[in-house]
Amino acid sequence: MPKLLDQVRDLILLRHYSYHTEQTYLSCIRQFILFNKKRHPVEMGHVEVTAFLSHLASESMLMISGRKFWKTSVAAKATDGFEGIATWE
Repeated sequence: MPKLLDQVRDLILLRHYSYHTEQTYLSCIRQFILFNKKRHPVEMGHVEVTAFLSHLASESMLMISGRKFWKTSVAAKATDGFEGIATWE
């Protein structure tokens, strides 16, 4: 089974997102995974996403548009159980 970031990269390429968007998404996902001590997103849920967003907000590292991305795409999937990247649509 391909690694998570490879799956994300394949999905981004399939959807014809720009290179900059790809790098931004991958960077956000890497930060999220590292913040949570290298746990796979499948093992995490709403609590971990909320803690990560709070951390970013307190560190003033994330602009409003980035927070909106995390809340709409990642947090929504976390509460759905993160069945796998292939279900992200």
